[in-house]
Amino acid sequence: MDGLTGLKYIKLDNFERSGNNFLSYATSLKTAYFPKLKNIWLQETPSNRSSFYGLSSLERMYMPMIEQINLSGNGNIATFTNVKTNCIFYVNPIMETIYLGGLDQTLASLVSTRNAEIRYVTNDIMPNPVINVSGYNITSNSVDLSFSEPLPNTNAVDFYEVWVDDGFGLNHSRVPHQEIQSSGGTVLNLTPNTTYKIKLKTCDYLYNVSNFSNEITITTNKE
Repeated sequence: MDGLTGLKYIKLDNFERSGNNFLSYATSLKTAYFPKLKNIWLQETPSNRSSFYGLSSLERMYMPMIEQINLSGNGNIATFTNVKTNCIFYVNPIMETIYLGGLDQTLASLVSTRNAEIRYVTNDIMPNPVINVSGYNITSNSVDLSFSEPLPNTNAVDFYEVWVDDGFGLNHSRVPHQEIQSSGGTVLNLTPNTTYKIKLKTCDYLYNVSNFSNEITITTNKE
């Protein structure tokens, strides 16, 4: 899985161990969701191995069960090198003290060199869903969404995934169309004169995800 330059979202529910060159140079990738990933492994010889390298668009890396990451910069071994600045890493709390009582070395390097944010996943409590989505300001390629933002459950609400036609598109399946931060957000990149079904999922601070909201049907305007 090297060089998937058009990939924007990946979700592998049962993936536990990565290897050499996994997802390196996936330069369009924004979200990687691996709920069971425990080990990011690289072969030590020859020493020019990489994994998750060059992810220049990565915004969220979800791996709450991670127990081991190869040290970036160990010879030419590189993990998460050159990821986007300000990327959020959702990890096992054990990583906070795993290296001599301190933060995992690779994560520490990401904090210092890429201004990464580390979030320790301490619970998997599902947030409350949105229940009253409606659409307005429909154009030929967009629609604004209005809804009552749900009360936080255990963790603060962080953002909302927008699902269009159950996540099926021309080049993908079962993935969200985009994210919005709050009611009033705009769904973009729609096709003129096309009918869509749209619904939301609430995502909290630890990337726990709710059930779907109600679903609405809208038809974009002609150009």
